Amino acid sequence: MKKAEIEIKIITPMFSYGNRDKKLSKEKENVEFRITELKSLIRSTFRELGCFKDLQSMKVEEGKTFGTILKIPEVDSRGIKSPISFRIKEIKIDEISEYMLPHKTEEKDRSKRPCVKEESIVKLLMTCKDNIDMYFYIKLLIQASILGGLGGRSRKGFGSFTVTDVKCEKEAYNLLEKSTLEILLQLNNEDIFEFNAVKGKLKRKGEGLKYPYIKAIQVIPFNDGSNYKVLLKEISQLTHDRLKDDFGFYADKKIRERDTVKSYKGENQRFAFPVCVSFSEYAREKCMVIKELNYDYIMKSLDKTQKENVRVYNEKYVQAYIEKLIEIVKGKTK
Repeated sequence: MKKAEIEIKIITPMFSYGNRDKKLSKEKENVEFRITELKSLIRSTFRELGCFKDLQSMKVEEGKTFGTILKIPEVDSRGIKSPISFRIKEIKIDEISEYMLPHKTEEKDRSKRPCVKEESIVKLLMTCKDNIDMYFYIKLLIQASILGGLGGRSRKGFGSFTVTDVKCEKEAYNLLEKSTLEILLQLNNEDIFEFNAVKGKLKRKGEGLKYPYIKAIQVIPFNDGSNYKVLLKEISQLTHDRLKDDFGFYADKKIRERDTVKSYKGENQRFAFPVCVSFSEYAREKCMVIKELNYDYIMKSLDKTQKENVRVYNEKYVQAYIEKLIEIVKGKTK
């Protein structure tokens, strides 16, 4: 049996909770670091970074990599047990209360909730059988720490964390000495992503399947003295402002009334915005990481006419939002 001890540090407030007593108010929820959320993030990172022939092959590869209760004839008709397991070995977390919507001015609207405080430490024990490539999963965990977060509002920068130590895998430990961008480049599959050195941006080559894979990743270093809470507030404000008609540019009124990314919903369905923000700390360098997901297939299905001007509108809208995110950290870059 292979084992690895992994230390994780929380770097922005994490709104994560265990079993909730319905009799308690939201202000008294049970704050908790959840292994299930971590495993879910690692799994989604695998899907987002991958490139699969079709949806069936994606299900097969995901099942083989993480286990599944589904019957996959190509592998095992009885389902597959997860090849790895995590458990908490030691945990040192402090609980505080923070605003989930820090841009709000009215106290009642700011949604103050208990959460895991930044700088909290969690030590995990990962185990797997001797024939399993443990380093593959450790690399995926490190990628997940850069590209995502845990708990509520993790798509807007909350719940970010960093892997600070790995005992057992020398290669993984050496990886932690590199910067965020260096890590992404070392682990990058050049057949899937190409790198633009000027923008510090990884961009996917070509089109993929109809699921939210990563289209682009942009890493922006900023001043070490910058306050995460200030940045979280500005991101929250931007997320609110993006729904205004005068956000960034004006579009044709008929297009605005269609089901677009900007409208945030269509046919009584609600879709998450395709741009996610997380924070990363490696090699003593703080970074904002902007992840753009593929949602083209959703917008094409909503816009039955599939007119070019609607597609262009959505693309311009998403890029305008990304540009404004970059402006938020512009004065804080090195």
